[in-house]
Amino acid sequence: MSVGASPDGTMVASACRATKPEHASVRLWSTSKWSMLCDPLLFHTLSVTCISFSKSNKYVLTAGRDRSWALFDISSVQE
Repeated sequence: MSVGASPDGTMVASACRATKPEHASVRLWSTSKWSMLCDPLLFHTLSVTCISFSKSNKYVLTAGRDRSWALFDISSVQE
């Protein structure tokens, strides 16, 4: 449903279509190993429609069909 890439190209965030809260997650991927960097980021109750990284790669901002947004601090999950 949505995807975003970090400015330095080391991470990709992805989200699929969701109709249940347990499926409305964002997954962070390493571009060097193509493996998940951490547990899925949970907040939304419907599909995540927009994902954006901060210029410093410290935060990920998401917006969803549930009319909410979330700001995740991902500085501790970077490679």
